[in-house]
Amino acid sequence: MCTPAKLPSLLEAVGAVPDPRSAHLVTYPLPMLLGLVACALLCEVRSLRSVIRWANGQGAGILAALDVPDGDLAQLPVATTLTRALARIDAHALRAAVGAFVQAHAADPLAGIAGDPPMLQLAADGKTVRGARDADGLQLHLLGVYQVYPGVMLA
Repeated sequence: MCTPAKLPSLLEAVGAVPDPRSAHLVTYPLPMLLGLVACALLCEVRSLRSVIRWANGQGAGILAALDVPDGDLAQLPVATTLTRALARIDAHALRAAVGAFVQAHAADPLAGIAGDPPMLQLAADGKTVRGARDADGLQLHLLGVYQVYPGVMLA
């Protein structure tokens, strides 16, 4: 178990995801892009264009925390940049990185409260990504599993 001083940040955790883009063409670091998307999703944003709109509405402090250079709105990517980057990410590596991040930050989910027996509550939701296909030509499906207490995404 990590101690609070050693818990990784979300950007450090997703930094373990390999960047599939050509190094000489990279303008925006992959952890910054993934951090923008993650934070926007937590704010109930549902499209990549809306991620950029959400980011444009944030203050310099939040953008700086997400490694946007100088917290400057002019340094934000456009939606097509997000689309191209996300389409090429190794989903298994991303799932492993985010799962490790959540596990490091989550309290013991099966510990009872005030002696009550533990209760595990999960919610799941899935989507098919329109127009996205894997190497075999199959459609891309996204599945999220949320643990109600302590309120974390598990996968």
